[in-house]
Amino acid sequence: MAATLRTKQELAERLSPEARKAFFSRCNDIEREFTVGCTCNNDPCMEGGCSVEGEDETCLQPIERAGDDYYKAIDAAFETIYADPRNRSRW
Repeated sequence: MAATLRTKQELAERLSPEARKAFFSRCNDIEREFTVGCTCNNDPCMEGGCSVEGEDETCLQPIERAGDDYYKAIDAAFETIYADPRNRSRW
């Protein structure tokens, strides 16, 4: 049976407001890691070069290319935060 993929928002709803901030911050870090990894490959997806190279931004293209690896990283971040019962939503 295939695993059900949940969005970042769906996962965040299971967390307390304070933990959501930490989760989204970690997601942002993960997305930047994929972006930096892509720019280091010197294989830009745009003819004129990478649109975010040298910028403090993330790019959707490397995240899409990462596929399951991206979702695994997001899930791992969620599981780490959710493991502490204090970080769980009360409702």
